[in-house]
Amino acid sequence: METLGKDFVEFWGWASGKGLMNKYTAQSLATAAKGVLSVEENWETIDLSTLNVDELLFRFRNVRKKEFTPDSLQVYERRFKQAVDLFFQYHRDPVNWKFKSKSSTTRNPKQTNRRNHRSPEAENEPFGGHSLSSVTMVEYPYPLRENCIVRMKLPVDLQKAEIERLISFLRTLVVDKNQSI
Repeated sequence: METLGKDFVEFWGWASGKGLMNKYTAQSLATAAKGVLSVEENWETIDLSTLNVDELLFRFRNVRKKEFTPDSLQVYERRFKQAVDLFFQYHRDPVNWKFKSKSSTTRNPKQTNRRNHRSPEAENEPFGGHSLSSVTMVEYPYPLRENCIVRMKLPVDLQKAEIERLISFLRTLVVDKNQSI
């Protein structure tokens, strides 16, 4: 495995697939990795070992600032830095590399209990027990209105045409008859 942008993004799927880390954590790191790197042309061939991370994050902030909230930009930057650090830790010592997650004692006990009562299959079977394909998904929390955060699970490699279809679908869900979007 090299230290090119493409290898960096693909590393997280590999680490998750090998059971070295939680798949959702890996997906969030992959999303940040691809999201930040994609502000560069030919990001797949960028050598991370020669990359100035601070300069890249500065460009990311400037190019993508209208697409994200300030908090989301910070999350992307934090995850990107974490991903770079973990990626190079693996490259320095692949035999002894281990992802260290946050301790489960820092979690809200109610959330932990809720997760424990939900089968892993339920995550991928929202439609009457029929499982979805093995597309890598990322969950995006979105503050819809005050005291209402919705969560969308979308593919890591979401395409523009898919977004247009999703927007069209969301328009069909409008309840307020007096307002059109």
